[in-house]
Amino acid sequence: MELRKVQEVGKGTSFVSLPKDWVRRHGIGKGSVVEMEVDEDGNLLVRPLGAGRKAKELTLEYPSKESLTNELAGAYLLGYDVIRISGRIDHEGRELIKGIVRKLVGLEIVEEDSSTIVAQFLIEPTTLSPRKLLMRMHHITSSMHGDAIESALSGDRNLAKLVKGRDEEVNRLYFLLVRLVRSAVISPSLARAFSMSALECMDFRVAANLIEGIGDASSDMADCVISLRTGLKGFEEELKEIKGLLQRSQETAVRMFMEKKGCAREFSRIRELIQPRLQTLREKALELDRQASFTVLSMVDAMQDIFKAHMDIADLCTPLYPMVK
Repeated sequence: MELRKVQEVGKGTSFVSLPKDWVRRHGIGKGSVVEMEVDEDGNLLVRPLGAGRKAKELTLEYPSKESLTNELAGAYLLGYDVIRISGRIDHEGRELIKGIVRKLVGLEIVEEDSSTIVAQFLIEPTTLSPRKLLMRMHHITSSMHGDAIESALSGDRNLAKLVKGRDEEVNRLYFLLVRLVRSAVISPSLARAFSMSALECMDFRVAANLIEGIGDASSDMADCVISLRTGLKGFEEELKEIKGLLQRSQETAVRMFMEKKGCAREFSRIRELIQPRLQTLREKALELDRQASFTVLSMVDAMQDIFKAHMDIADLCTPLYPMVK
């Protein structure tokens, strides 16, 4: 840290000299233009015009196929822009790498030869919006559990398979959002571009994880429907009501989180409505044969997990406990 005196020129014009080492390192000279910005804490930030974030690069030695997914996805989540995978990569390994890259939004293979594969993140982070990504995840997952319950009512296995297909898109958005908010915590300039504080970035990371879990639970319900092969007869009233209540609770939870406005009383009302219906489903499931009973109880557990995730999302804005417990 250096201390420098503020000088005055003319009628109240203040200036302070720039450090020589910084000027030399960035090629600043007479007539050069610098960018100046005041952050939310009142700090004055000075940087060379057009100064960009230096690309982060990582080289991975070709690992075993079992650890390849974790190695590559981990590098993506950690914010690396260029990921080199080197070694004797066989055909199976190359196909596996390409499959992983396709699941990571913005990552593309830009070079490939006999001993190296280079993947690069090609999206400028400042053009993205964590808020829009979270809302997209919300809308997809809300439709997922709604359609999963609808497929249970009708026995539509094709609809259940569509639900499972949407889970992959939720996962892609989740990985991208985690990458963005983690990078924003490290880079104050990126956080400012997103208009998010470090605390908001952390909250978005938690909310995204909860919504991704809702997608997983919805996919589990779809698996149950596929295994049943027929619609659930005698459960129509409870399932229709639960479908509406779950979509209502998710909409309320996400709205509370995004607007930072609490609505704990509404959650109490939803809980009072949904819990008895879930209990009725459990009791009716016990009257079925062993396999069907297990399948329906698994669906009820998934519905309970979804509602618990809704409460946890809302809790990021306004603590709901012990009011709803």
